[in-house]
Amino acid sequence: MNKRSIRILGFYQIQAMLVKLAPSRISKEIARHLQPVNDAAAVGRLLEDTDEAYRCIQREASYPFGGVVDI
Repeated sequence: MNKRSIRILGFYQIQAMLVKLAPSRISKEIARHLQPVNDAAAVGRLLEDTDEAYRCIQREASYPFGGVVDI
């Protein structure tokens, strides 16, 4: 994805919001280094990971995230 498309889509604004909402120093650092992904297969794998995490949160009364809240 070219820089113009990234800018038009508001990626950097969304990334800044994510950094602001991240609950820990490490998660803020990870958010700062996120980059868009062009590969459809990679996007699919990342969406599967997200879906799995969501399902785990829905099933478990408590989750082992070391005190991180507001996921």
